[in-house]
Amino acid sequence: MLYESAEWRTRVMGQLARDYARPELAGLPDEQAVALAPGYELVAVRLPELVRHGSHDRSLILNTLPWFKPGAGRALVTALCETRYPTEQEKEAGVTDAKRALKGLFAERGIPSQFITMDSDPGDPYRLNTPEKVARAKARNAGLPEPDVAYKNDHAVQIGLGSLHSDSGIVDNRLAATAFHRNARDSALDREAVAVGLWTRYHRFAERPGHPRKPAVLAITLVAMRIPLGEDAYWPTAMYSDRGWLPLAQARALHHAGPIGKRGHHLRDEHGGPDNVRTYVDGALAALRNQFPIIVFTEERERIWPGLCNDRLGDGRVPGQSLISQGWDVAVVRVGNGQGTPQPSRRTGGGGKLPANPLQPVMPEKILYRHDHGDAVSWLFSGQSRQHAGGQRTGTQYTRRTLPGGQLAQMGAPFHAMTRTEYVIVHRSGWREEQLAGLAARSSEQAAMWDGRTNLPAPLHLAKSADEKHPGFGEQEELGA
Repeated sequence: MLYESAEWRTRVMGQLARDYARPELAGLPDEQAVALAPGYELVAVRLPELVRHGSHDRSLILNTLPWFKPGAGRALVTALCETRYPTEQEKEAGVTDAKRALKGLFAERGIPSQFITMDSDPGDPYRLNTPEKVARAKARNAGLPEPDVAYKNDHAVQIGLGSLHSDSGIVDNRLAATAFHRNARDSALDREAVAVGLWTRYHRFAERPGHPRKPAVLAITLVAMRIPLGEDAYWPTAMYSDRGWLPLAQARALHHAGPIGKRGHHLRDEHGGPDNVRTYVDGALAALRNQFPIIVFTEERERIWPGLCNDRLGDGRVPGQSLISQGWDVAVVRVGNGQGTPQPSRRTGGGGKLPANPLQPVMPEKILYRHDHGDAVSWLFSGQSRQHAGGQRTGTQYTRRTLPGGQLAQMGAPFHAMTRTEYVIVHRSGWREEQLAGLAARSSEQAAMWDGRTNLPAPLHLAKSADEKHPGFGEQEELGA
């Protein structure tokens, strides 16, 4: 844990003390290793010169400190770092962002990293949330003592540490407990499998004065999680690299230390880009060997795999097509999340509470909604957004035409209400559709290493994370983001 300010250290160590039920962590001296679990140590080190913005040589610091060198039984070193957003003056002056510089330096040394700013500090841990305000108001109206206020956890720290763990391939049994929960019943997998997240993103490099323009590339990352049967199992996690499939932390470091996209991986037909991408992806899937059934989660990419599109669903090329033609057990699930995903407007049925105003939309329940359209079936997984659950009701109480005059300032912000992710079973192989859609939804609803959810199934989320945390990710044109 690398930091500069005492406030940041107090905040992070305080949350770790609560999460691990170890109050003594709050007063742990710097540079003193403490075991949080068997084989897992925590060391806090104050290094202002490392995490502070500027063009100074950070590699000298990393090379001279023992904490960043694997050895003495340490198989992996990870870094949780303090950072802050550069000011506008620093940006204009071209001051080096420490976060971007450290990402590359850590990657060269095989060190996964995560950064937390004080801007995410939630403030008063005894702040009232909406249910507590309602409970207190009811108690006052009834002449009863006001109920106690629960201590609020620092979710930014919890998610940051959980993300560092999952990015490093350090996962526990949460995904297994969710995928094989007793409520899964017939939708749970009935044989072991390997779930693969295939992430692709078109990357346009930013222009640099005096330098030739670099051609755009298609960034490709693949993460695989082996799924044993049982609700108390560990899901081994690997990522594909130039050295084949490696443990996630090792492969991510290799990826982050190298280019963000490979030569020849692009969308231009005249230069064989789509064929290169298809060959690369099918080669990665083939390297898993035909030991377990393979389930591929991926987003639509029409120019590469036309069979993922609505008008040619499953008929044209899909990821793993060459293996499927050889008789391999490969299933393909298209995952849609974001602006192109259907937006639910109402819910019929269910046992959830209805709003007092019948004109307001009814929140979806945590189930998969099945929709038939011709010969194609889609599954919608929708729920209440985090902002709406926290009391932000603008998205369900008003439209942009009915906002009261005093709330017009909210016109420029998103109206949070419902989340939605669509799953389409492009090729089901030997599975039932319910099993594939159920695995996708359950591995999204439960994050790998924190008590929250992700927009994408776990292997696809990790593949996307590996791309978006590449040191070169921010150095691109607006259109390529």
